[in-house]
Amino acid sequence: MRLPIETIITQYQQNLYAVALNICKSPQDGEDVVQDTLLAYLSTHKDFETAEHIRAWLLRVAINKAKNKTQCH
Repeated sequence: MRLPIETIITQYQQNLYAVALNICKSPQDGEDVVQDTLLAYLSTHKDFETAEHIRAWLLRVAINKAKNKTQCH
């Protein structure tokens, strides 16, 4: 299962940003994490089982990217 990127942005962008901002504490870094997460979704060839699986994957990627970003600062 794959959802169009427009659907992903509409449904998950705010949640991804909230998670990233909570970890990074910087609006700019939070926006970067969301953008990087969406790019990761576009570039993955993973076939997801359900929409909930996509959501969980996106959140995990965003959390990991945010943690990596805070380690670099």
